[in-house]
Amino acid sequence: MARLMTIGSILGFALVTGVAQANGIASFTYQGTGCPAGTVGISISNDRSTMTMIFDNFVAFTGPSVSTSEMDKNCDIYVTMQTSDSATVQVQSRGYVQLDAGTGGEEHQYIPQAKGSNTVLPFTGPTSRDYLSASVANVLAQQGCGTPPSGSGNSGNTTFRVSLSVGLNDDQNPAGSSQMTIDSLDLKISP
Repeated sequence: MARLMTIGSILGFALVTGVAQANGIASFTYQGTGCPAGTVGISISNDRSTMTMIFDNFVAFTGPSVSTSEMDKNCDIYVTMQTSDSATVQVQSRGYVQLDAGTGGEEHQYIPQAKGSNTVLPFTGPTSRDYLSASVANVLAQQGCGTPPSGSGNSGNTTFRVSLSVGLNDDQNPAGSSQMTIDSLDLKISP
């Protein structure tokens, strides 16, 4: 099968399109403070049923001289599947958390188009470790969910959004230094 892949990025917005098999990833976009353009590596399987994103800049941190705007980072990923059927979506993210005593953090995974898909992984300091967060959701076939990539067409396709975020809280220890990352995301679509 001939394969066409286009990657473009404009000011924190990226679009990837290609030729997908049934129930495969037709295209996706991403945007957010944790995934600015040029900071995400992407790999998609040949059958377009799985993709991996590697994040270079998905880091929330706190400290005495750190702006509060650095305490929360997010990334919204809009995935268009080439299917008019419902599909199961598996999401798995990996990251690192380092929290001083009196600080806390949370990692969130959320698919608005799927019931019960909000996964929250809380942490309390002191801690320093890698973490893995996973969720499974059934995405109902609905045209026009989320924001389909411009120019991709949406005939017979279903678009859904995966929202990822990390947030820190230093209310009990404003002088503490902490960080939390999302390093990678694996997404798998199956009928």
